[in-house]
Amino acid sequence: MIEIKDLKGLQRGLDRLADKMDAGARKAIGETAAEVFVTSQSLVPVDTGDLRSSGAVSGVVKIDDVYQVAIGYGKDYAAFVHEDLSANHPHGGQAKYLEQPLNSSGETLANKLARAIK
Repeated sequence: MIEIKDLKGLQRGLDRLADKMDAGARKAIGETAAEVFVTSQSLVPVDTGDLRSSGAVSGVVKIDDVYQVAIGYGKDYAAFVHEDLSANHPHGGQAKYLEQPLNSSGETLANKLARAIK
């Protein structure tokens, strides 16, 4: 409960609320990005294992009121493998190994954000 006695108290309360919302948003986005990455790891095609091992998730940053996180694979052929729908992957995996889990994460992220700012 926030007790407001004057305008300075109101501002302090609003600042604390904004900080709590920021922390919650960062946590929800970071957790969801990690889940997307883990799912993508099970879908990324494997030949030598180099592509899978090049995957990474960055930390959440906020730039101009926009939260950003990068999830990706660091091999120069990663985009080609991701987009080639006709490729045969005899050792497992599939095209769209990152896009599929990302597209499926919207509801999870929305629920985590809602819980975080409650």
